[in-house]
Amino acid sequence: MQDSDELLGAALAAPDRTPAHATRLGGRELGAQIQSWKVERAYSTDLPEALRAFSGSASAQLELLLGGNGVPAPLLYSAWAGRGTGDAVRPGQSVVHRAGANGRTVPAFRGTVRSRSAASGSDTVTVQALDGAERLRGPAQLPRPYHGLRYGRPVASATWCVDELLRQGGIHSCPPPRASAEAEDPTKPFIVLYASLHGGFNASYGQPETLPAPASYSWIRDGAPFDTALMPKAAGLEVSWMPRSRFVVAGKVFQAELHVNTALSVGSELELKLVFDRSAGAFGNYALNVYFATGVVKITSGTVDCGGTVASWTIPKLASLKGVWHLGFTVDTRAGTTGASTPATVYPRLTAPDGEYVVPPTAPYTFTEASALQPPSELFQVNLKTDVAVECLQVTDRSWPDLTSYTADEWEQRGRWARGAVLDDATVPLFDLPKVSGSQWDAITEIARATLSTAEFDELGVFRWRGPGRFQSVPARPDLTVTTRRDIAALTVSEEIDACRNYCEQPYQDWTGISHTFSDTVTDTVVREIRPGTSVEVAYAIAEDELDIGPLQIEDDVAPIGGHRVRFGSAATRDGDGGMPADSLPPVLGG
Repeated sequence: MQDSDELLGAALAAPDRTPAHATRLGGRELGAQIQSWKVERAYSTDLPEALRAFSGSASAQLELLLGGNGVPAPLLYSAWAGRGTGDAVRPGQSVVHRAGANGRTVPAFRGTVRSRSAASGSDTVTVQALDGAERLRGPAQLPRPYHGLRYGRPVASATWCVDELLRQGGIHSCPPPRASAEAEDPTKPFIVLYASLHGGFNASYGQPETLPAPASYSWIRDGAPFDTALMPKAAGLEVSWMPRSRFVVAGKVFQAELHVNTALSVGSELELKLVFDRSAGAFGNYALNVYFATGVVKITSGTVDCGGTVASWTIPKLASLKGVWHLGFTVDTRAGTTGASTPATVYPRLTAPDGEYVVPPTAPYTFTEASALQPPSELFQVNLKTDVAVECLQVTDRSWPDLTSYTADEWEQRGRWARGAVLDDATVPLFDLPKVSGSQWDAITEIARATLSTAEFDELGVFRWRGPGRFQSVPARPDLTVTTRRDIAALTVSEEIDACRNYCEQPYQDWTGISHTFSDTVTDTVVREIRPGTSVEVAYAIAEDELDIGPLQIEDDVAPIGGHRVRFGSAATRDGDGGMPADSLPPVLGG
């Protein structure tokens, strides 16, 4: 239910009321040709009617009877009509409907055309439209990492699951992944990690690697950069992720970024580190360190915990202006190699709370020092250490090729997304994600039923998720007040407390003893030859009750070890201890 305004209130209080409506189909105003309209809202709930409460999903449908304008409507808007007029009501076109009185209208429906039908010889075309639920008809899929059960710590929440299903349907509550999920074109940008942090550490692309203790953080909505943010309770909160693809450091441009609110902090520092797996158990890294108290931004290239070279920029506005900042850094390693190592050019990127795209005072810095050069290595892990509220972390491979021409519009993804969802507080922590089936809307409906939540699109087309917390407080004011003088034609008051007592049940199951076990190890004993210009695919069957595993790591130690790993060689030889082939895929361990 939406608030009225003074004009509509005056129209409703007038002695005479004349219904009014405005309808746009496919961007064309066709309100004058509407013969009749009807909006119906269907509720999908498992609560009994006697409870007088709604828990589940609700979707609205608009039905229009559309007439002609001197020409019969079927000739204009039926399936066989010309594209000049028929395209306005073809399935998939947008519909915006407003209704009111005395010329004053308010939003009543926003959605897309679902079907149209016409009978020859008539002057009416029936158009049916469904709200945003129509956009969520794709197959529901939720990533299911094993880390929650392994560490015994929540990896996501019901709110995170809903947000992820919405993202799959193109409905976003924060900036979407910067690049496509597909990697068919090796020259296009590719997203390797995307974690919204909307009530969970689970990632749309990639997987959580290490999880902090639940007592060390909270999920906040007030003050979040967009919707929900990770808020540490003490300085130095740490969490890490595995990327979905372990790209190699040399010969490309990649970027890491996140959104923070510096006004919500328990300290004054943030570190975003990309760790690369070198040979023989050594690790290198590119790290972004931000010091909000002094306005200093540093980018380090070197080895993990063993030093390196630091490039530094001082940005006074970072210290003086508290609020929502968009922070990140770009690494360009296309300059070639120096011996067996690769130099890199780095550059920080910042957008201030007032919307200014802050240009650092000095040019991009190129690491030429020996301690900063990175040997050929692949992305191993993404680490975050934060004192401030954080949201929407992502890492993009094959990013914008030119550091200096990178525009503010590209950095902010302006014109590429619009917010279409508003979430509620993160509740129902999950150590394991549920198996879902059916469409995305079906999965959201089941989650809403199971958690006493509601899912619906309002009259403006914005998805709204409300959790069980809505039952914990009494509204400060009524949503609507009516009088018996003219608004109510009939009124019936009844008491159904006995019916509530008969219907209300609360089943209980104890899940505290749930644990995990490793699946069978799959050993590959075949030496596989990969010829130039060809690819080799190796598939392993994973049962439905198994969890997702991380991306393979390249094994370069002398003796092979377990895990999700692959080894490469120039000849079909075996290792010295007679173990598995050096060129074969090693055991793959399921979660």
